[in-house]
Amino acid sequence: MNVTVFPGIPHGTVCLPPSKSIAHRVLVCAAITEGTTRIYGAGTSSDVTATVNCLRGMGADIIRENDGSYTVHGGLSASGAEGEKRILDCGESASTLRFLLPLCLCDGIGTEIKCSGRLPQRPMGPYEELCRRVGAEFRRERSGYYVRGRLNVTDMEIDPSKGSQFVTGLMFAVGYLKKEGEIRLTGLAVSRGYILMTAKIMEIFGYRVTVTEGKVTVSRTGKSTPSTVTVGGDMSAAAVFGAFGSAVRGADVRILGGEYDVLAEYGDGESVCLCGVQDDGRYGEYMSGDGPVRISLRDVPDLGPILMAAAAVSGRGGEFSHAERLQGKESDRLYAMKEELSAFGVDMTVSEDDDGSLTAKVSGGIHTPVRILQGHKDHRIVMALSLICAVTGGSITDAECVGKSYPVFWEDLASLGISTDFKAIPHNSGGADAQSRRQT
Repeated sequence: MNVTVFPGIPHGTVCLPPSKSIAHRVLVCAAITEGTTRIYGAGTSSDVTATVNCLRGMGADIIRENDGSYTVHGGLSASGAEGEKRILDCGESASTLRFLLPLCLCDGIGTEIKCSGRLPQRPMGPYEELCRRVGAEFRRERSGYYVRGRLNVTDMEIDPSKGSQFVTGLMFAVGYLKKEGEIRLTGLAVSRGYILMTAKIMEIFGYRVTVTEGKVTVSRTGKSTPSTVTVGGDMSAAAVFGAFGSAVRGADVRILGGEYDVLAEYGDGESVCLCGVQDDGRYGEYMSGDGPVRISLRDVPDLGPILMAAAAVSGRGGEFSHAERLQGKESDRLYAMKEELSAFGVDMTVSEDDDGSLTAKVSGGIHTPVRILQGHKDHRIVMALSLICAVTGGSITDAECVGKSYPVFWEDLASLGISTDFKAIPHNSGGADAQSRRQT
């Protein structure tokens, strides 16, 4: 589906969408830990839905209540005997794949994990190496992966420089097996804040977690699971709205629930509210000051497209180190942004630094795009381009992919006074007129 975004001055208030990062982790913790937990605010993004469905496929008892909350009766039950096979569908969710694959190596049941979109091409080397080392089967297939075997939680190591999600997946596996386990970290952790987020949430569910530079240890404490958990908002998903205030002249946008920029716990242990998503929420700090924006994307790769767009719109330009962290996502976001920014007259150069990392330099200043913009089937790219189009106007493909993280993104954009027009070309239409829906 294509969307045309008409220029305007955004003003008004939006509420933060639910944090996928927190929702995934809370759902997994509730499923692997004995006890019953009611989870509010997990949202309806396609990624979170994939996690729910996969946990059910692994035997989790998860009920979607009429109010949209989930009731999880903890304790996974194997869905077949050793030697049999189960099938899970992760869709395009890397979090689902990387968080749950180690759990599939805890019961000896062969598991076919289906993936769609670009997910089969995204990095999985740390798990492949882990399986080779412990003698577990790891096979890449056309539509995903097949794994079978058993982890030894007393002897695990992983390279955290490839992504924090691999560390989180092993932390969950140790918790599920209800043993004290140690995960040795063999490299420099990127997005370390998300490892700490996992630790915090596991502690709420009765685990003792210690994170140091070289290892992570996990054990049970005997503490009961919380009866209710409320998932807070996601500052990174709403970054486009935060960027309006720093990049678009005259914009007046307030984000409700945006007071938190670190993971914080509120409650009495029985009822818990989790808010914030670490460094990804601090885009206001990144855009502060004068002159070109300068930032390392090592720990905040998801903010890369938005910050690049904001640097161009504000006229300041920017320099983004560790830009290679934008690759290996739903698209190659580094070169996707280079291609799409060029349509606005923005020049982006990419150079290799002495340590092998990449730095992207973005010029400031934009004009109306000279063509239809490609969304690259990537929610972050589409939302970043919408920021620029709110100033210049323009049309973007793949508008529907925002449902991966922010299903009501277009409605929230319209509530700020930015008009949009959607067109879907029916398959095999033979040139039939496009179906159109306008939102104001």
